[in-house]
Amino acid sequence: MEVKALSRKFRLQFDEIALETVTSAGSPHPAVIADPQLKAIDDVAVRTLKNCMQEVFEDGPKRDRRLWLGDLRLQAQVNDVTFGHHDLVRRCLYLFAAHTREDGMVSANVFVQPEVRADDTFLFDYSLFFVDVLYNYLQSTGDTETVGELWPTARRQIELALTRCDSQGLVRDSDDWWVFIDWQAELNKQASAQGVLIYCLQRALWLAQRFEPQRVPDYTATLWQLKEAALHHLWDNERQVFISGAVRQVSWASQIWLVLAEVGTAGQRQGLMRRLQQQPPAIAMNTPYLRHHHIVALLQSGLREEAVAEIKAYWGRWSPTAPTPSGKFSTPTS
Repeated sequence: MEVKALSRKFRLQFDEIALETVTSAGSPHPAVIADPQLKAIDDVAVRTLKNCMQEVFEDGPKRDRRLWLGDLRLQAQVNDVTFGHHDLVRRCLYLFAAHTREDGMVSANVFVQPEVRADDTFLFDYSLFFVDVLYNYLQSTGDTETVGELWPTARRQIELALTRCDSQGLVRDSDDWWVFIDWQAELNKQASAQGVLIYCLQRALWLAQRFEPQRVPDYTATLWQLKEAALHHLWDNERQVFISGAVRQVSWASQIWLVLAEVGTAGQRQGLMRRLQQQPPAIAMNTPYLRHHHIVALLQSGLREEAVAEIKAYWGRWSPTAPTPSGKFSTPTS
């Protein structure tokens, strides 16, 4: 509400104000969660997602309220098991595909008001996530018609990302590119970008098997090369961690994304995730966004108990009805 003008002889008063909440989400599928703390965390998460579901999946109901690809990827996954509003995911995919850069790169975010237009922010990892959103959409819906139509856009993101690699299959590190990964000024992002590329190429390979099988041999060979490059150049055998950049930086982000990319054996990845709990890297996780990927890496490594403990320790602070370790209920103050 905006007051344009008012006489100095009068004052404005509203006796009754009513607000109507708006969402394009329906009712969520009921979730049976026995643990009261996890149930409280889940309730807050589902309510937050519902508030973000408008004409598109907004990045937040109180901030810039834009459609961001990195946010969409996680929101769509939660939507799969809660509201099941797949048409909204489909709409968002088409909006990104319809507003690309001249070379076909997908923008990191799209404005929907006052008119639809892509922002001029282009991020290495976010553009690749178009592939993953499309992959998960097909897994959830079986909608081959939509995915077949959008496959060329997904394929183009892989093509553009691979131009960033050197002859050995390693993502080149420099100051002339944008990649998000986490809000962390000190973070060197070479290794985590390598992980994102491998992760999304695995999804592209699966899609190519269904929509463009002639690309499968090339994708398979490239995937092998990227993983070998990561093991050869980014794995520090002495310290038993992944390193990144010329300074050989050790960060949570590098470990998380190369574990998610399934670089190394399953045993190596599980051992790495266990060691990180005891010897955390100096370059920490800064956002809930990266912490989400940490949880997924733990689960993927077979460390479910550790993942649940991390969820409670971090997101439990944000849930107003989440029980403290003593079993009492409290409202966090920080």
